[in-house]
Amino acid sequence: SGDGETYYSGTMSSGAGFTLPEPDFDKMVADARAAIASFDNDSAVYRSGYGTIEEENFAVYAMAEFSAESIRGNFGLRYISTDAESDYYGFANGEYESSLSTDKASYNDVLPSINIAFDLAEDVILRTSAAQVIARPNYTDMFSASSFAGYADGTANNEVLTKGNVGLNPFKATQADLGIEWYFDGDGMVSATYFFKDITSFVTSSQILNQQIGVVDPDTQGDNWTLSTKLNASGGQIEGIELQIQDGFDSGFGYSANYTFVDAPSEAENYPDMIPLFSDSSKHTVNLVGYYETDTYSARLAYNWRSEYMIRELPGFYGNREHQSYGTLDFSANYSVTDNIDVTFEAVNLTEEDSVQIGVAPSDAEVVPELRNGYPAWSFEGEARYKLGVSLRF
Repeated sequence: SGDGETYYSGTMSSGAGFTLPEPDFDKMVADARAAIASFDNDSAVYRSGYGTIEEENFAVYAMAEFSAESIRGNFGLRYISTDAESDYYGFANGEYESSLSTDKASYNDVLPSINIAFDLAEDVILRTSAAQVIARPNYTDMFSASSFAGYADGTANNEVLTKGNVGLNPFKATQADLGIEWYFDGDGMVSATYFFKDITSFVTSSQILNQQIGVVDPDTQGDNWTLSTKLNASGGQIEGIELQIQDGFDSGFGYSANYTFVDAPSEAENYPDMIPLFSDSSKHTVNLVGYYETDTYSARLAYNWRSEYMIRELPGFYGNREHQSYGTLDFSANYSVTDNIDVTFEAVNLTEEDSVQIGVAPSDAEVVPELRNGYPAWSFEGEARYKLGVSLRF
């Protein structure tokens, strides 16, 4: 329909004090299906823009708490069941099929958990916990539809055919931690925590280079594509330690600092780049915060730094990169003019830190040659950003 109003019915609360039009999703999907059904064979390529995914989740949870002298905690059990299906137009022999296909998948799990706290002294607490956890795959990774993509960067053989996978299982892990906390001076706290995570399943990318699919690039006249999809990979083990200290003073000043060390090896065959490390995992992370707070004023200066880590969110040329160590210094302040008016100021990346990413894959990895041996794949020139705002409360 050309009238956008037909896709909305009434209003809904935004949760922030104002209303929004309430979308009629059934109408949107029905019109999309009708439009695609009217495509002729010459326009079949438009079927690449259509795909649906439907997921039904069921969960039951039971928890019990316990308490005795110097000890307390809880334990629970959660059962989850998920059914998913995705409609799409298949792609074969250089063209999209004329009828819809449907992929289906399901999984279920029983997930226990326990949390215990021991009072070793009036100001010292020992905490431990263990649980099995899941995180469902992103819907964007589950769409079974195929789509074409390229990058306007002049790089040859940089075209990608991507297909989702509705059969992805969730990220699943068994995790445990043991920590001790010491409280002092009212607001002061020092803690140390050891954590362990045994990952049995997670989602990773699969890439096959230099494939002919019957589609010719009009710029290069080549039929040379990277086929990309998502798969479940075998897991690995992550362990580390977190150290933290924080304190506040009667003057309004205070600080907090923490350091985290993580050892996160993974199987090299889980990734096209053959780098045996989990994605987005830095070995070292540091966070330092200093602040000043009164009823009228507040200010906060924070420095956040992390060591290098792997990025794998994109297929093809830019898909497997090591982000170099990166730290930012940020400042924020608030002034309460009245009970109803606040003036705020934010400054982000005051040191104008650059974001640099390089290709570090070995020579036998299934990635494009440019992502190997320290090639400078991506670089962003850091800029400081400033924001001044006024908020009103009625």
